[in-house]
Amino acid sequence: MGLAAKEWKMYQDGVSKQEFEKSWVDVMDRLQIVEDKISRKADEVVLTMVLSHRKELEKLHEEIQLLQQEVNTIQKDNNDSYSNLGFRKEKKEVKNLWRLWFKK
Repeated sequence: MGLAAKEWKMYQDGVSKQEFEKSWVDVMDRLQIVEDKISRKADEVVLTMVLSHRKELEKLHEEIQLLQQEVNTIQKDNNDSYSNLGFRKEKKEVKNLWRLWFKK
């Protein structure tokens, strides 16, 4: 009980400037540590999200490439079947049309 009474007396009288400054520095140091931990955690979260988005973009890129290959295959098959029917595809030349429209 004597110790509690002494502590109570100390709080009533206040603390010295040195004790206050030491306590203040300790609190600020702990606060800085917490801020650093929060900053690191935020960096980790952002890094995880960026890596996840990158993987997703790579998958989409692969899918686009596969679709492009399929389109090319279908176009080639379409051209082959069209030529097998005995039809010739006519190629329009832009230069000739240009000359027809704008004669000198």
